[in-house]
Amino acid sequence: MWGPGAARAWARRAVFFDQWAGLLDAGVPLVGALRHLSQHPPLPQAGRFLARAIEHIQSGATLTEALQASQFPLDPLERAVLQAGERSGRLVACLRLLADEARQKAALNREVWSGLAYPLFLLHFAVLVLALPEWVRTGDAGAYAGRVLSVLVPLHGAAWWILWWSSRERRGSAAAVAEALLDATPLLGSGRRALVMSRLAGGLKLLLEAGVSVLEAWPLAARACGSARLHWAVEEWWPRWQQGETPGETLRASARVPSLFADQYATGELTGRLDEVLGRLQHYYAEEARAQLKAFASWLPRLVYVSVACWIGWQVVQFWSAYFGQLEELLGP
Repeated sequence: MWGPGAARAWARRAVFFDQWAGLLDAGVPLVGALRHLSQHPPLPQAGRFLARAIEHIQSGATLTEALQASQFPLDPLERAVLQAGERSGRLVACLRLLADEARQKAALNREVWSGLAYPLFLLHFAVLVLALPEWVRTGDAGAYAGRVLSVLVPLHGAAWWILWWSSRERRGSAAAVAEALLDATPLLGSGRRALVMSRLAGGLKLLLEAGVSVLEAWPLAARACGSARLHWAVEEWWPRWQQGETPGETLRASARVPSLFADQYATGELTGRLDEVLGRLQHYYAEEARAQLKAFASWLPRLVYVSVACWIGWQVVQFWSAYFGQLEELLGP
């Protein structure tokens, strides 16, 4: 989830996993805990999904099977962590891990969108103001509205299309186009790439702490990181890993991930402290993403100011050109 409302959604998800873990930790049976959550759901529409899951569990299904059959909204990473917790008997600990991960995502989303709020407001304000003189001259409100919408509708459409495609598990050409458009944007593109690496490191760390093997964790984390190209790369590397090559060796020989990530990962792989290294990488790239997106948010208003100043200058030039042209017509040759 990535968008203006994602911070609240991730925060609710953290509350849900926390409440679930707290109920189980207090000795409430699994079905009783799910029934309580279905009656007082922290997530919108979670009650009916959990009610169906309870029916499947009572019919003999496992927790992960029941949640999948009930179509409870879980991403592949969350599903894998829950399955690992159920198999290992560490369900409470895995739920706590999911809650912590959701809180981190909520905080990052909140920080990014709060930083972009003013520049986005200024951009909309500039579009409204730049078209205002024509309305004042002609008095045609319909023409003014059409001119404003002709700018805002394509901008909103492109922004929401990119957000929609980048926040889901997309693997087609449209996903690659959305990713390429974001990466080509100065500062925003580098911030997005850092965010992808932070998600990848965080997903791997979460899955390893839950007891998932390294080779099982990589495809799941790659699907959840928000990069179609990285997902394709992991699918390409997978046969080599099955033949005995380690992910660290593959990353060092590839240009598809930053050299810092590849070197640190290989070091953690060799020393047996991969979870600690992944935690540091997650923190480093999250800070890098914050810095790049903050720089983008600070430069966007300046770009708007320059655009408005250039437009005003162009209007002044047009006015005086028309004025002197009328004088020449009146004075004659």
